[in-house]
Amino acid sequence: ATKTQLIIEIVLFILLLAAAAYKMNIDYKQKNGLSVYGVLSFGGVFVLQAWMSVTAIFIPAGFIHNQVLFTMGIVFMAIGLFGMILGIKQMGDYKEIFGLHSSRLLSKGIYHFTRHPVYVGYVLLITGLAMAWWNHYAVIAIISSLFLVYLLVLVEEAHLARQFGDEHKEYCLKTRRFL
Repeated sequence: ATKTQLIIEIVLFILLLAAAAYKMNIDYKQKNGLSVYGVLSFGGVFVLQAWMSVTAIFIPAGFIHNQVLFTMGIVFMAIGLFGMILGIKQMGDYKEIFGLHSSRLLSKGIYHFTRHPVYVGYVLLITGLAMAWWNHYAVIAIISSLFLVYLLVLVEEAHLARQFGDEHKEYCLKTRRFL
């Protein structure tokens, strides 16, 4: 990967993220769930962000090999993957996982500790990846994942507030958004 390639990926990421957030917001308001295009744009953003994270590893820009940082990165990746799997497993139906239909507000299990365990797990996974194979561009991977998750959370929470009203409001008061 080159610096030019990474800059192009960042620009594409920002454009795709804006389009996905816009499409998700429209879908949630009009259909009370995501359309197929909403799911595809949402997935596309995650794929591009993950690709950016992986390609940033291979840019020869002052790679720092540190065994402690590498080990911590592997631990973060494992914790992140575990959190994502728990959150997805608790959602159950694929329609709920992809936001096509939200029939219930998840507030038990891992959702008792964080309102967004899948996103928290994703950020931990990307952060672990960046820590394990650290270079200057790993910071871009971390920042872009934080930006991605925060924007998507705002769109989703607005939808959940409309759909579940006071139940969602009470849940937000009792449970942290992230950690």
